[in-house]
Amino acid sequence: MYLNGQQSIGKRQQFFIEFFGRLDWLLIFFTLSLCAYGILMIYTSSYDALNQQPSAMFYKQLTWICIGIVVMFVMAFVDYHFLVRYAYIWYLILLLILLYVLIHGSVGMGAQRWIRIGGIGIQPSEIGKLVIVFTMAKYFSDLRKVGNLALFDLWKPFALVLIPFLMIANQPDLGTSLMFIMLFAIMVFVAGINLKLLSAVFVFTLASLPVLWSAMKPYQKRRVLTFLNPESDPHGAGYHIIQSKIAIGSGGIWGKGLLEGTQSQLRFLPERHTDFIGSVMAEELGMVGMLIFFALFFLLILRAFEIAQSSKDREGTFLAVGIISILVLHAFVNLGMIMGLLPVVGVPLPFISYGGSSMVAVLAGIGILLNIRIRRLRLNAESEKSLLI
Repeated sequence: MYLNGQQSIGKRQQFFIEFFGRLDWLLIFFTLSLCAYGILMIYTSSYDALNQQPSAMFYKQLTWICIGIVVMFVMAFVDYHFLVRYAYIWYLILLLILLYVLIHGSVGMGAQRWIRIGGIGIQPSEIGKLVIVFTMAKYFSDLRKVGNLALFDLWKPFALVLIPFLMIANQPDLGTSLMFIMLFAIMVFVAGINLKLLSAVFVFTLASLPVLWSAMKPYQKRRVLTFLNPESDPHGAGYHIIQSKIAIGSGGIWGKGLLEGTQSQLRFLPERHTDFIGSVMAEELGMVGMLIFFALFFLLILRAFEIAQSSKDREGTFLAVGIISILVLHAFVNLGMIMGLLPVVGVPLPFISYGGSSMVAVLAGIGILLNIRIRRLRLNAESEKSLLI
């Protein structure tokens, strides 16, 4: 009995040694560096100048980062094949939660996007992006068809994406709902769509723009129109973009320094801790600070691409591509938004913007990337053992 117990402990120790040894510590380093950069920006963008101390937002975000890191390691530990196998169950749970949000959700800033659990607001649509990635990975992996996808192959996954898209758009949350459509488009492209069908989809998308426009809320239409000419309403819908451009331009090369930004610290810049936190970064840390963020983010994405390319199965490849797409799309839209190159649609900057649901979802995605690499290294080790035998 004692010997069996010792063997059990030894196996457990060996398992954890192998687990931590196979973790991609370089990816973890880039992730934690971006989290540290983000908490620094939350500190300065939400600083309580009246009491000369960090705001409650700073401590809340720090807590969410810690929770997210735990979730990251949990997602790295649980075999992603198990998660993909039950993707449709996660999808149904997501729909039920989104339905609950529409009926009993917490209202804030004119939108009904959150559910409150013990006083904590959770935004299910942020977690929903990962669920959609799992669902698409499940569908296209089961399809077992490589390239040249026909229309018949796409109507089911399109319907799977369309339902949560409509539910989230009705909250309303145009930015997040459009992310679902863009995620679907990228996953379809990776799965291998027929070029003729791709052209037809593009034409259909253009033709459906008037319908989308008519379905948009008045404030969403104002945002789009103001994006084209923000000076037409400098004290209304164009105020965000104008103040953001002033903040970015005034930062120069080296920036004004932490807590020294006029647009951010004097509260001229709206949503400075969420949608426009990139503007705070540019104003206080300058072009150099932005380049540091770009470098860390680029290296993280590059590492994620390496994981996607080296995956041993279609599930892993689709999951990695989906997570990369979430990160890149969010960064692209957010940075384009603060520079006035895209309409203001309320999309957070990964690792940087304030928001617990977004942070936990992003770190969970990183955990899945770690998971894919661990399984690949384990398969390689098992193959080498079988060859030796």
